Amino acid sequence: METMERIRVGLILKVHGLRGEVVVKPLTGDPKRFEKLKEVFLEKYDGTPFKKNSVSNIIENSFTIDYVRFQKDKLMLKFVDFDDADAAAALRGFYIAVAQKDCISLQPDNFFVFDLIDCAVHHIDGSYLGKLTDVLETGSNDVYVVSLEDGKNDILIPALKSVVKDVQISEKRIVVDFESE
Repeated sequence: METMERIRVGLILKVHGLRGEVVVKPLTGDPKRFEKLKEVFLEKYDGTPFKKNSVSNIIENSFTIDYVRFQKDKLMLKFVDFDDADAAAALRGFYIAVAQKDCISLQPDNFFVFDLIDCAVHHIDGSYLGKLTDVLETGSNDVYVVSLEDGKNDILIPALKSVVKDVQISEKRIVVDFESE
């Protein structure tokens, strides 16, 4: 059986009210994308799928979103068949994921974090720096965390056009230009 790549777009934080709504922390730059979602997957941090009613779900089982609503800065979501607070409480701590093929389209020179992770990072002079292991979201710009070749140290590289010169996702390669001390 072919495994399907999934991308996490939210984290269920807690139950809201008595009707089975859950509060979701969006893991996407555009929380409004949840309004377009109909079928999603639920998984733990380790990728284990949600098991409903102690009956083992196979990894391909999806869950249907009944509705999504926004209240101030919160995102509330209701799943079909989770009609009370007790049922919804079982969802707490699960990630909401979508099939990679269902990801939104990005503008040119924009990338998904999952595409950047494990890219080899090279200085513009050709020297290998290390692997990109994380992307930190700051207020002004993202910051790439690069684990150096020694495996002990990390460097932080601002994700600015003046620093990041080339990103080749198909080759898992990023070229940067900055002055090192």
